[in-house]
Amino acid sequence: DPTIREWDTSTWKQVGDPWSGHTDSIYALAVNSTGTLITSVSSDANARLWQLSDQRATAIFKASNEMYRATFSVDDRYILCGGKDNNITEWAVPEYVVLEDSPREQASDVISNPFLMPFVISSRARILYQCMLQRDR
Repeated sequence: DPTIREWDTSTWKQVGDPWSGHTDSIYALAVNSTGTLITSVSSDANARLWQLSDQRATAIFKASNEMYRATFSVDDRYILCGGKDNNITEWAVPEYVVLEDSPREQASDVISNPFLMPFVISSRARILYQCMLQRDR
């Protein structure tokens, strides 16, 4: 499933429609320090930058191979991704993307395990962002 789903952890109900854009399984999610942006990486060799306020992909970064992990730099100006080619790729967050100072929510924990679905938990807003891995057999 190449989508991101948003869940309200107080009711365990999905919030809105899944976010779509990737064409293959999403392996990792990361939220920036102010809780306004999320990045996703996928086996489609793309990293996507999403604006949390409207669930819109604001930038797409093309890699040479599948991407497995992602994080934001401490100042939120860069996305760092690692993938199948064993390299770390750095992309600048575009200047047109607004980096707000007031957080909508902050990620309190990022869970990533080859045997679990990656997800990011926001304790302040009680929101969970999840991507589901689907393998063709």
